Amino acid sequence: MKNLNTKTKAWINLFAFIITIAFNALGSFGYINGMSQKAVSDKYHNLITPAPFTFSIWGIIYTLLLLTLAMMIVKKKDSKVNKLINIFTPTFLLSSLFNILWIVSFSYEQIGISTIFIFLLLISLTTISKRLDEHRSEIPYRLIGITFGLYSGWLTIASVVNVAAYLVRMGWNGFGISQTVWAPAVLALSIIIVILINTKINNAVYTLPVAWAFFGILMETRRLAGKLDYGTYLNPVIIIGIVVLTLVSILQFNRNNFCVVKREDK
Repeated sequence: MKNLNTKTKAWINLFAFIITIAFNALGSFGYINGMSQKAVSDKYHNLITPAPFTFSIWGIIYTLLLLTLAMMIVKKKDSKVNKLINIFTPTFLLSSLFNILWIVSFSYEQIGISTIFIFLLLISLTTISKRLDEHRSEIPYRLIGITFGLYSGWLTIASVVNVAAYLVRMGWNGFGISQTVWAPAVLALSIIIVILINTKINNAVYTLPVAWAFFGILMETRRLAGKLDYGTYLNPVIIIGIVVLTLVSILQFNRNNFCVVKREDK
């Protein structure tokens, strides 16, 4: 990879993205194992599964990612973009591989294996965000900061939901603790983890997809209120989470001098 020029790396990144999108489409329409990702998700529905409309955020993430990769190709001769491509490429290719492996394993209902792959995908994305933060004085940020902030944030909560689906598949009884207790506890822990991660990557939009997912969970609890027992703790935790995560985003934006990614002090 080190011997490739930046132009080649930029095109390889785009090619990897196209392959990833193709597998996403195949998974979404049920061409992998005859089951769509939604069908698999519905099969292992749990108290923290977001409403279906929540997943429309993938369209925004992939559109921004396409624009980011196109920017790298168009502006590859720019010294800052050149630096960005070299920093970005190896980990991005790994993230594309983990994304594809997650889609395939999830579609085949290998929920445990898919959980491993989604965590590897999350690690690769947060690694990219961390490296971008470390090199913030050397590369352009606006578009890529938004892209990977949203992508990392969404994968954080998606990983939590994937774990919950795996526990449902395994028939886990929560050590005798009711779902109405452990579900809000898991979301509360997720809020803490998200805030801690954001202290490392300093991205003002990272917490927003998590807040969006919480909103989706809230809407799902209302839709299924008469069919499932959600208990008395889940909705208050969700609402508090939405408020806290939104405030963290606003505070981080202010801390970053009104930029998505933290600027160097002058």
